[in-house]
Amino acid sequence: MTDTEKKDTIPDQLPVVSWVDFLQEQPPGSIVTVSEAVKRLVGEGKIDHLDMNFGCPVPKVTRKGGGAAIPLRPNLLRNIVRAAVAQAANVP
Repeated sequence: MTDTEKKDTIPDQLPVVSWVDFLQEQPPGSIVTVSEAVKRLVGEGKIDHLDMNFGCPVPKVTRKGGGAAIPLRPNLLRNIVRAAVAQAANVP
């Protein structure tokens, strides 16, 4: 077993998700993607907190409206965050 596997596994439990990164070519689809992913991760008990980062400055990502380009569209950002929070239940 590697060091990474040791860090990401708790004995007698499912593997722990260290982080998840979403990349959508069409950011409006991000609302559904994030909502469904958070719902699934929370439902499976695989996360203990949710940290959303919209700071990727890579032109390949921002050119398509993702990463650091999302905060430039406040309504989209608001809707993505609201969708995630709605599914997060008691996960901070």
